[in-house]
Amino acid sequence: MKAVDILVDVVEKKFTKHDFTLVALINLCELLLNEFSISGDEQVLHELEFYVDELSELAKE
Repeated sequence: MKAVDILVDVVEKKFTKHDFTLVALINLCELLLNEFSISGDEQVLHELEFYVDELSELAKE
């Protein structure tokens, strides 16, 4: 969970280079996907969906 907290902090900061945010979002989604596959917790799924949408928006930019 510490890694998730760190990655969320990176994602929430607005860097001028999207490289940091992109890498953080990809890693965060991977961690959340792993957590969901283990726990089946719907809250984790909602978080994952939110960050996948963020990743999609960043890709469009």
